[in-house]
Amino acid sequence: MSKRTTSGLGQTQLIRMIATWPLSDDTNVTLLLCAWFGGEQEHKPLTLSEYNLLATWLHQNEFRPKDLAGSSCIENAAKETNLGYHRISGLLERRITLGFHLEEWQRRDFWILGRGDAGYPKRLKRSMKSQAPPVLFGTGEVRIIDQGGTAIVGPEGAMQQSVESVRQLATFYAQSGHAIIIAGRQSIGENAAKSAMAAEGSVMWVLQGSELYVPLAKPLRRSRATGQTVLLSSRSPADKRSLGEEPHVGQMLMTLCDSVVYVDSSEISTDRYCIESAVPEFLGSRRCIVHVSGEPP
Repeated sequence: MSKRTTSGLGQTQLIRMIATWPLSDDTNVTLLLCAWFGGEQEHKPLTLSEYNLLATWLHQNEFRPKDLAGSSCIENAAKETNLGYHRISGLLERRITLGFHLEEWQRRDFWILGRGDAGYPKRLKRSMKSQAPPVLFGTGEVRIIDQGGTAIVGPEGAMQQSVESVRQLATFYAQSGHAIIIAGRQSIGENAAKSAMAAEGSVMWVLQGSELYVPLAKPLRRSRATGQTVLLSSRSPADKRSLGEEPHVGQMLMTLCDSVVYVDSSEISTDRYCIESAVPEFLGSRRCIVHVSGEPP
């Protein structure tokens, strides 16, 4: 199928909408298709597999996501992917809602990167391929993401002795020039991050969407301002759904790290971020360190 000219009105409306935010046309459309803004009822945003199906169709037919601003492109895409015309067009009609959120996210110094953007982390795209998030949200220094580092994880009920060891270990790695990578709101990770920031080290913090809205403590704000910390998520900050498990958090954590420190020998009883299942799948040949307690190496 040859590429068709998209509807002038739809394209004009889209360009006007993105003029207040430095996002590419493709990323704006991907946001409309995939991001949860809260209150979605009739038209559910596309899942990762559904978006990949649509992206494959667009590529095969020499279209880009921005071309979905034209009704003829939507009709053909909906028919050949079985995603439904009303669903796709309904999601794309959320421009006003998206505009309000973009203004809010800009005020909070959030950044947004689509999988097709040049600035999208190469490490995620190279390792996760089609499983990489279509859109990435975050705040802080994006360039840190591709540097790699050491992930520090462990159970919530870790012994106090292990917590003290984590602080020493994070300080040791930070002073050695290794970035510390943590997931979600785990107490083990938060202790590691605080110690790494105190030692002026780099920190990558993988979160689920709404956790980006949690007020940042002063040390974290200072570290972010100096370009030493980045917080990132594959889910929209406005996505407040409680999913029980957040496997994408563990997957991204393992993709970003070069090595893993698993603190404490006890099992993670409530592995919300699916870290244990992500270790064998994403760690591959990279070095895994198991640290129980005692002095850092």
